[in-house]
Amino acid sequence: MSYGSRRRSQRTTVFTCSVYADLTRVWYHFIRRYTRRERVSVVIYDCGAALTPADFVGATIVRRPNLDHGRNIDHAVRVIATPRMFLIDDDSFVVDARAEPLAARLLRPRRAAAVTFRPREWWHFEIDGLRHPVMGTNALVFKPEIFRRERLSFRQRPASDPTIRNGVDGRYDTGDHANEVLLRRGYAVVIPDAALRDAMVVGYSGVTRGFLNFARPVPGRPRYRASASPSSLAAEILAHAQDPHWPLEKLRWACGITAVIDLHRRFFGEPRFGDFLGWEALADVTAAFRPSLRSAAEALLDACRALTERLAAAH
Repeated sequence: MSYGSRRRSQRTTVFTCSVYADLTRVWYHFIRRYTRRERVSVVIYDCGAALTPADFVGATIVRRPNLDHGRNIDHAVRVIATPRMFLIDDDSFVVDARAEPLAARLLRPRRAAAVTFRPREWWHFEIDGLRHPVMGTNALVFKPEIFRRERLSFRQRPASDPTIRNGVDGRYDTGDHANEVLLRRGYAVVIPDAALRDAMVVGYSGVTRGFLNFARPVPGRPRYRASASPSSLAAEILAHAQDPHWPLEKLRWACGITAVIDLHRRFFGEPRFGDFLGWEALADVTAAFRPSLRSAAEALLDACRALTERLAAAH
C-alpha cells in the first residue's frame, strides 16, 4: 500500500504524526490554507489522538501505534508515493503558500536531498573541518527516494562522538544520523535564509510531549483533564528548573499547550483538552522562577504569546 497521490500534478506529501488531536486540528487548518491541494497530499498517522475524520477533510488518516517517532517516519518513507515528502511536526505551522513551492524548487538539483525550515540551532556537525547546521525534523522537505536508495533511517541511535548534540545525552536525535550520512556522501541539505524560513514556517516546541505529561483522559468521554491542580502544575514546572540542561523545558511545553487551547477556541470552539493553565497563570509561574532564570522564562512566555497572536492573524 502507498500513500500520497501518484498523479503527476501532485509532487509533495505533507506528513505528520498525531497524539494530541486539538493540536493536529489547528495544524491542519494552516496546511489547508497555505498549500495548494492540486500539488500536495496530506497523510496523518493517528498515533493515539483518535482523530475525527470530519475535522480533516481531504487528508488520509492512518492508524498507527505510538512507536518511536523515527520508526513511524521510516514507515512513511517506504510507502509515500510522491517525489517529495514534507515531514512536519504538528506544532510547526505553514504560514506562507510559497513554502512548498520554494522547497520543490530548491530540491531540483540531483544531489539536493532535503530542505529544512526549522533546523536545530543549538548544535552543529563538524565534518572535514567544516561546520554544518543540523536539519532537524520539525519542518523538513526531502526526496524519499534518496532515503530509500541510501538505506537511511530517521531512528535515534547511540553516538560515541561527544560533539553530537554537544554531548548532552550520547545519542543522535530523530533524523540526525541520516543528516550526517547525507553530508558525508555528498548530498546537499539546503537551509534557506533565517528571515525567509521564519516568514514561511513557525512553531512551538515539544507540545506533544507536554500533552503526554500534563493531560489525562476523562473516562468515558473524548476529553482530557489536567494531570494535577493548577498549583501542582506550577510547582512541577518550577521544579524542572533544576534540570542542568533544559531548565525551561516544562515551561516551554506548558506554553505550547496554552497556545493550542487559545487557538482552538478562536478557530473552532472548546477543545478536548481545555483544563489547563492560562496565559496569566503562566505569567505568575515565570515570575516565580529563580532570578538567574526569570528573564529567560519571561522571554519564552512573551515569544509564545506573540507567536500565538501571529498565528491567529494568519487564520
